[in-house]
Amino acid sequence: MPDEKQGADALRVYLTGATSDGGTQVNPDASLGNHRSSHEVPGMAWDLWQFFAGLTIQQVSAACGEGMAYIAALGDDELAFTAPGEGDSGEVVTIAQGETKVLESGSSGSKYCRVYRWGNEPFRGIVPVQLSTWYNNAVGMSNILDAERAAGEEKVRCLCLRAECSEGVESIKSWVKPLGDPFTSDVQQLPASGVGFIETTGVTEAIDRHGFLRIDDSGGTLKEIAFFTARHNSQKVEITDAAHRGLLGTTAQAGAATDIVRPVPGIRVAYQAPTVQPDGSAYVASDENDVPPGLTWYSAITSATGPVVASLTVGQIYYLWLRLSFPACTGASNVAFARAFNQVGLAYQPGL
Repeated sequence: MPDEKQGADALRVYLTGATSDGGTQVNPDASLGNHRSSHEVPGMAWDLWQFFAGLTIQQVSAACGEGMAYIAALGDDELAFTAPGEGDSGEVVTIAQGETKVLESGSSGSKYCRVYRWGNEPFRGIVPVQLSTWYNNAVGMSNILDAERAAGEEKVRCLCLRAECSEGVESIKSWVKPLGDPFTSDVQQLPASGVGFIETTGVTEAIDRHGFLRIDDSGGTLKEIAFFTARHNSQKVEITDAAHRGLLGTTAQAGAATDIVRPVPGIRVAYQAPTVQPDGSAYVASDENDVPPGLTWYSAITSATGPVVASLTVGQIYYLWLRLSFPACTGASNVAFARAFNQVGLAYQPGL
């Protein structure tokens, strides 16, 4: 679907912090509520060594992931996009001077690149586009400083979701993506409270040296979120502080050999309706540590269990809050947590 504001481009994500709807606000650290900014939250960062004359990339969806993408010229005015790891490009798109188009990759409409053509020189060749994760954007948040690591920290950011499609969007769902594959605690489990170990006959090499773990029962129901600070080998991690149990709104409880454990970000998500549609404001946080009151926070790891906005007509908005809850700890890695914060999922259906 090459036209902009259709398909995966039907819902756009903007910074907040403007004094009126669509106002100027480009600082991700100031995305703390109030009104929608005119500045979009970028999905992926892109690096170009060369590019087609007269063409500008406006957005690359986060679904593309990291790696090398390609935009190929298949005619003087025709382009096709291939996301990293994809075997095929998407639909060939004709774009004229002054037009904005969406170039979709072959296997998924969620993997796309939005481009604007301001020149009229004919396209030639294939251009590589290096995609990488944004750090310290509104989703990644600012670094955890030494003092914040030692004392513990709560940080928030507010994003604005806006329906751009003329048919509107529906079933807008948000969740937190796990950071690695699940494993079972079939060798050793946590006690009902306090410090302890989680050990598996599987492997835990995919997780960092420290971080959050989501512990579900065998049926997939959340039991507890804990924070570990030591990984002894590829099969065993340790919670060394009793205060690192029962985090993110959960309660410490005894583990079982059938528990399912996943590395997750230490974040939750919440929706907030604007004061009025289509240009109302959100709660205005006084600083990044000011957690909005009255919201329901979700640590869901699937679209089926996270918060849902039923529908938005064209031009309507809704606010998405992100909340980091970081326990007091001296061993945190800024890189590890910046990677974790970018694991926020967003799904919706174009058209009402």
